[in-house]
Amino acid sequence: MDRSETVTLFNDLSVLAPAVLTFNDDGELVDFVSDDRLRATADGRRFIEQRWSTPLGEYRTVGDRRVATYGEGRWHATEPEGVFSYLEFHVDEITYNIGSTQPTSTSHNPHAIATQS
Repeated sequence: MDRSETVTLFNDLSVLAPAVLTFNDDGELVDFVSDDRLRATADGRRFIEQRWSTPLGEYRTVGDRRVATYGEGRWHATEPEGVFSYLEFHVDEITYNIGSTQPTSTSHNPHAIATQS
């Protein structure tokens, strides 16, 4: 599981800090693909390598950051399963500086309320 979790961690960092990576003409990360992700077999007794990807899109400016506000986690299984999404995410709001005296909350939702403590 160490290798799989390393892939997951790298992916999470790529998604949450895309400014350090450039993939399209607008500097937006559009996908992450790995053949090193392990998936449990149907009986749960072992793990097999299987292609895994996280396509991203719907980039918006949230506060002062441009981020992907939509993404999926996809397994690229062999037939009859084929490619399928097991996770879908939508970013509605980003809160940062959590531990500071004034956390900041930003949203692309015009009805969201920014909170201050």
